Amino acid sequence: MTVLLRRSGALPKDGSFGCWLAVTGTAVDLPASRHLPDLPRRLQTCFDGIRDAWLVLARDIGVSETGALTDTATGAAYINDFGLMLAWSDLVRVLAGEEERTLVVCDDPWLFRHLAALPGVDAGNPPLIWPVAVRLYLRGYASRLKLGLRLARTVRALKPTRRAAQPGNPAIVVYGHPKSDADGNDAYFGSLMKELPDLGRAIHVDCGAARARELCRDGRSFSLHGWGSSLFAMSLLFVRWCPGENLTRSLREQRRGAGNDAVAGALPDALDRGDETPRCRVAVGKPSLGTEYGAHCP
Repeated sequence: MTVLLRRSGALPKDGSFGCWLAVTGTAVDLPASRHLPDLPRRLQTCFDGIRDAWLVLARDIGVSETGALTDTATGAAYINDFGLMLAWSDLVRVLAGEEERTLVVCDDPWLFRHLAALPGVDAGNPPLIWPVAVRLYLRGYASRLKLGLRLARTVRALKPTRRAAQPGNPAIVVYGHPKSDADGNDAYFGSLMKELPDLGRAIHVDCGAARARELCRDGRSFSLHGWGSSLFAMSLLFVRWCPGENLTRSLREQRRGAGNDAVAGALPDALDRGDETPRCRVAVGKPSLGTEYGAHCP
């Protein structure tokens, strides 16, 4: 075993390892002189290497029953840290194959358990899951309730703007850019609305209610929020993503037949044991690294 996996509160004796690194932002007081050299470059290399693995998983997640509810299916690192989790996993796999013993410190309860299942990893007692799971469970409901209330208010406020939409007339679809105004000037299309008097302007739902009302004063602009439903907005409180049996079966088949170590290592160990469909939660907002993945497949 060349990788020691420990919590920050249960570190091994100082002489039992060579280098150390901390994942998922885990705070730890260890000598900087023994920090794993060139960690950023090595992590970036692993991140580049797991690209195909993430795309394979993203494709299957995206076509699953409720795959549209998770950012993981986008394969976009700027809104989802699933790819970074795969990179940490691949880096630990590489370190486990080296001669020098490396200490990996991780306080994320789900990622800890994932790393512990990799070959060559000597794992200590994992962090407790239930305190984090309960906090995320409550946070998810609170966040969805806040979102639902905001969207419901926005729909009611902007429903009157639908009157500006003329059936059969062309319209441009724009974001609520701060340089656009209600005098025919649009940051994206310039003076096109001045040149085409019958042209309407549809305001994207990314634009908030106050800004949309400002732009709709011209009588030709309308917010797409106006066609929304307050009842649907409030129903978001009960929306959660779950892998489902079909996706779980697909992932299990991939793990058993994966020729790519990164792909095989990315898939939950529970799938290889033939466990039932994992329990699931939706993490709302941007959780710490590994939390969204773990909340989906604990």
